[in-house]
Amino acid sequence: MLDEIRRTAERRLRQIEPLIDEAERLREVLAVIERRSVAAERVRPRTGRTRGESMRAPAGARAAKGANKRLILELVGERPGITAAEIASTTGLKRTVVASTVSRLKRYGELRDHEQGGVCLAALTSAGAPAQSTRAAVATVAAKHPRRLATVA
Repeated sequence: MLDEIRRTAERRLRQIEPLIDEAERLREVLAVIERRSVAAERVRPRTGRTRGESMRAPAGARAAKGANKRLILELVGERPGITAAEIASTTGLKRTVVASTVSRLKRYGELRDHEQGGVCLAALTSAGAPAQSTRAAVATVAAKHPRRLATVA
């Protein structure tokens, strides 16, 4: 009886895992779209602000903890050699956020400079081929730094 329940649970889990992965990717896409819409709503001429009015996004507009890092790591894994400016334009993140995050990830050893410019995952071989899948590389990074990248993997 328990073996049958275990087999059924394992089979069902195998069936829904791709859907879970897709749901995570869709949440990230929606977060990027939301950040872009909030940024578009905030854009107005400097003279339009009153004294003391902040240009910061509302508190609810912040990305989930680790979401920017995960987004950057996945994009770099898919496109080795991508620059911080390209990451910013692709994801909709602010250039300063991307630049500081990329700098931090390089300092922690998750990213490195690419031979032809831009950055790549530190897990890439010298030939530029992935040493492991992007998901595995991101999981490796998360294992190295669980507090900083708790939502990765």
